[in-house]
Amino acid sequence: MSTVERVNDDETKLSLTYVKRFMAAFNQLERYFRDILDAPDHWGFTELVRRARQKKWLTESMAEELTIFAKLRNAIVHGQYFDGEPIAEPHAAVVEQIERYAEAMNFDRTALALLPRQDTVNLSPETTVKELLTKIHTTGYTRFPIYQGRQFLWLLSANAMTKFLAVHHDDHRYEHLTVADIKQFCSNSDRAELVPRTITGPEVKERFTSIDETGHAPTALIVTETGASNQRPLRIIVPSDVPIIMQKIQAEELKLYL
Repeated sequence: MSTVERVNDDETKLSLTYVKRFMAAFNQLERYFRDILDAPDHWGFTELVRRARQKKWLTESMAEELTIFAKLRNAIVHGQYFDGEPIAEPHAAVVEQIERYAEAMNFDRTALALLPRQDTVNLSPETTVKELLTKIHTTGYTRFPIYQGRQFLWLLSANAMTKFLAVHHDDHRYEHLTVADIKQFCSNSDRAELVPRTITGPEVKERFTSIDETGHAPTALIVTETGASNQRPLRIIVPSDVPIIMQKIQAEELKLYL
């Protein structure tokens, strides 16, 4: 074999390696989006990217780049071949970029994974105010989900507690009153939403910026297994958690450009 033939053969092998690496990363991304979106089989890659963008799992620039990768994939799979090899082939930089995407998308974007572990404390309507104050002192929490047995009822917030104490501060017996007595001091601004454990960081951010018909955003998200009101709380997410969540996501996304 001549030197020219050996060089051409080496270049062909390198090109095929790039094609295989590109397709492996592309297929990994497609499986990832199908899983997290629970997508039907008829959704193509571009549709998966569009849906992920709608959910704010991707930035606009990321979605655009992934759409370009989809066109290249189609050119490789459905394009013309010469001597059994695809004419379209990815550049080395493209292969490295899509592999970075595949690696970056591999991390868990659920809010529970992005936030530090936290023990939940739920109270009942029969919990005394004295017990409540003790819980505040020992945990530092200012929001408590109120449950009757396994059923979520409402969220007790610092706002309601402050109003209650303002009214009862001269009543030396107020510690023997119960959480049920604080319920009347709750307002629309004390609203909590139940969400499933699969909720992602970007979805959490969106929930806290979505207002209801009264003009209020939720003051807390209560995470349960599927978002049902008869399931135990796994965590309470509050607006101050959003910067922590987004910083971790941005740190992962930065790896795409390093």
